[in-house]
Amino acid sequence: MTRMLAVLLLAACQDAVPPALSPHASAMIQGTVDTDHPEVVALIARTAACDAEPIVFCSGIAVAPRVVVTAAHCVEGIRATRGVEVATGADLTDPTARIVVLEQRAHPSFDRSTAANDLGVLLLAEELSTTFSGSLGDVDTLTAGQTLTAVGYGVTDGDAETGAGQRLQGAMQLDTVDANGFNALPGPGLACAGDSGGPVFDAEGALLGLVSQGDANCNDFARMTRVSAGWADFVNPYIDATVSPPDGWPSTAPALDALCDEPCTVDEECPAAMVCGGAGPGSPGVCAHPTQTASSFGELCTVDTECAGDCVRVYADECRCATSCGEDSGLPDSGDSGDSGDSGDSGDPDTADDLPSDRSCGCQSTPGSLAWLFLPLVAVATRSRST
Repeated sequence: MTRMLAVLLLAACQDAVPPALSPHASAMIQGTVDTDHPEVVALIARTAACDAEPIVFCSGIAVAPRVVVTAAHCVEGIRATRGVEVATGADLTDPTARIVVLEQRAHPSFDRSTAANDLGVLLLAEELSTTFSGSLGDVDTLTAGQTLTAVGYGVTDGDAETGAGQRLQGAMQLDTVDANGFNALPGPGLACAGDSGGPVFDAEGALLGLVSQGDANCNDFARMTRVSAGWADFVNPYIDATVSPPDGWPSTAPALDALCDEPCTVDEECPAAMVCGGAGPGSPGVCAHPTQTASSFGELCTVDTECAGDCVRVYADECRCATSCGEDSGLPDSGDSGDSGDSGDSGDPDTADDLPSDRSCGCQSTPGSLAWLFLPLVAVATRSRST
């Protein structure tokens, strides 16, 4: 049986950046286990395999129950909506929560060539239990050498790019400040790959910025984007728009064990986290998991060996045995989600504006550097679970 996993591609771009800068999806070098910031989350790609370990590509911070703030370059390369989750917990081998991202937005003034306004938001399908309750700080009031604290789920070895998946904090030293952001030196901690989008606090716990860039091997410095400049006009409207929960799903949707027998024409006719695959003008499709061959779903499971076929993560916190609808059923093939909408627009009535049309990989490299930015180009679509 074929399983189509959500794919993470290594994106390479030709945009120039200031010398010695390389965007890295940062992790923490010489960091310590973080127990102080449960509002910090990891961004992971949604996959069908129930036993697949979470693949961290960025970090972020929950600023409202359904809003996570992260770096714009973390969300700009996502090729389809609802193919990403946020995960919480001190160690992602046993996450405390996994929640589907309904929609992602990059700051409209994000500039890949300079990393200015490297600020993005994620709109979640369900509420997180813990959010940031502190204040925004002003980096202009600080002086060089003062201690900053970065928090994220990134790698712990910048050369080997290993160790991601634990929430760590690291002490850095403020270096230079400019209109777009600020730089930090090892203190001895330093943000690295997988930490991009993670928060940086001052000594009083005020939020100053988000990790944006750094040197390729995470040895020399890290670059942060300011959050204060874009908060009122960019972040706050999304917080206000998500006070009410997202719309529910129709009670007439077919049961998970009857998906092969019930035709559909639009995604909204399907159960939560499913799409109507193969539908077209005058031609019905079938409700299917967006990363799985058209199947029905039966008993709960944890690994493939408990099933005749695959054990599929139907919802973020629920796995079920999948039974293929069969090659002769006329149903969509593996990976055909039938998502006919704009890959960047979830259709959420709270935020109906189109996403920026230019959503290329959003990464840069320094001269002579092989440091690339991992971004999820996930060709899937998901839907929040109905209640």
